[in-house]
Amino acid sequence: PTLVTTSGSGLKVNLVWDSSVASAPSGFQTDVVNAVSYIESKISTTATLTINVGYGEIGGSALSGGALGESESYLVKVSYSSLVAALKATASKDATDTSMLASLPTTAPASGNWWVTVSQARALGLISATSTSYLDGYVGFGTSSNFTYGLTNSSGTVASGTYDFFATVAHEITEIMGRQLLVGTTAIDGTKAYDLFDLAHY
Repeated sequence: PTLVTTSGSGLKVNLVWDSSVASAPSGFQTDVVNAVSYIESKISTTATLTINVGYGEIGGSALSGGALGESESYLVKVSYSSLVAALKATASKDATDTSMLASLPTTAPASGNWWVTVSQARALGLISATSTSYLDGYVGFGTSSNFTYGLTNSSGTVASGTYDFFATVAHEITEIMGRQLLVGTTAIDGTKAYDLFDLAHY
């Protein structure tokens, strides 16, 4: 495992490398670590996430055909009132946060169950921020040679006809952290499901 820490951030991400990563090309692990470090530099919340990383697979299963990357995150069921209370308790004084919280109704705006990712639950104080009892999720990346590796967020360019590996990593990791929508079209346990981002999706 590689514990990624970034100065000035309370967020730490423990990357657990699947055995498949041994056959990944040069630059693979470095880019994953750099993308995680970049994400940490934007977040001050104290939490420690654990994410398994695979090459050509995700959690021991093959990636979908043609996929550049995939993520799987664990979810925690919460009541709407608990979710809103946690948001208010942890919100910044930023104008966007303040406006979003002020817009939330007292009762759930939709009928169904409410979910947050394990990472969000940590950040919101709904579960222990540093407990190792929870796995936040899995990411897996394609074995395609059509990636450009390197710090493409700050320097360099993505070669023509290839994909930006750094950006692919950031995309998948932030999905585990909660950048996803359920919008009630997804059913979990036979019931319409909504998540935190759905509260701002209107």
